[in-house]
Amino acid sequence: MPFTTCRAPLACLLLAAAGWLAGCAALDAPRVDSYPVTGQKKVHAIHHWDVIAQDVATRVAERIASWPQGEHPIHVSAAEPSEFNEGFVKLLRVHLLDRGVALSVTPSAVELRVQTQLVDPAGRGARGDAAGGPTRTEVLVTTTLTNEDLYLTGTADMYYIERADAALYVPPPPPPPAPVVKTWKVVTP
Repeated sequence: MPFTTCRAPLACLLLAAAGWLAGCAALDAPRVDSYPVTGQKKVHAIHHWDVIAQDVATRVAERIASWPQGEHPIHVSAAEPSEFNEGFVKLLRVHLLDRGVALSVTPSAVELRVQTQLVDPAGRGARGDAAGGPTRTEVLVTTTLTNEDLYLTGTADMYYIERADAALYVPPPPPPPAPVVKTWKVVTP
């Protein structure tokens, strides 16, 4: 008789489950690997915005160094209004001018556009310490240099920020709607 009845059903069940799990452990599934540990700067002050603007201006100026001087003036703008974008665009303009880049006051064929994206994993339950303290909020700062419908070059940088500073990197909330005003006129019969 090839099959016999198991006298201890729980023991047989546990033995079968252990065999099944051992078989699953040998699947050809890739293992999870983490990225190597790297550093990431943390923005603490407006001075750091200036340091970032200097770095971006240097990289943009290097990439357009072969352009004829002044032939393609660049208009610098931000995709959305925020305190960071407003200050960063001003600083970036100054540092581009310091590097001899011709800028346009009005929109032109060549546009350098600044965009920021706030990433707050704390809203998704992430925990952890980074950059000398509890940091769960990051900002992605990108610039794209375009000519009409062509991307010419760009930069992308990531920074830690304090969660309390997150409002500096997002557009302000819209103003509240105007109150409804009703006018009543009293007339005598």
